[in-house]
Amino acid sequence: MEIVSIAVAPQPSRAAEADKAATIGLFDTLALTEEELLKLLDAACRRPLHEAMLIRRGSRQGQATAEVRPAVREELEALGRERALICATLATTGLRKGELASLTVGQAFLDSARPYLRLCAADAKNRKEAFLPLRRDVAREIGLWVNERLETRQRAARDAGEAHSRCPAAR
Repeated sequence: MEIVSIAVAPQPSRAAEADKAATIGLFDTLALTEEELLKLLDAACRRPLHEAMLIRRGSRQGQATAEVRPAVREELEALGRERALICATLATTGLRKGELASLTVGQAFLDSARPYLRLCAADAKNRKEAFLPLRRDVAREIGLWVNERLETRQRAARDAGEAHSRCPAAR
């Protein structure tokens, strides 16, 4: 994930917000700070590989030193990048999880002057069509992810076709 920093609006201190919420009886969730968001994206990116390398039993329990095959490592790193991209998209657009899951590639306008996502009315909570602006860095990452997924699926289809072409013809 190439997101180095996320611009966030200045926020009052968390203590002041908590005091205000306690005074009026509200305990709303507070927005993540820029540093917290970057930590979240980093953790989302690293976790799949870390979990696979984590030793669960024995004298080395808790150490992330297990051997992982290169192909599995590559898949886990791609999964981590995908998870970080999901978190970045949710955080920067305000989409809900179900709304993001409903989007297709055809609803992502990544190459326009102002990249955006088009959320169909049927998929939006308020049942109104929405056009959600995307940060350019997030749009670039989404484009890279789409291309990576396409190449992976094309490679798998080619490999499956090659395997079938080597089979003897049916009699």
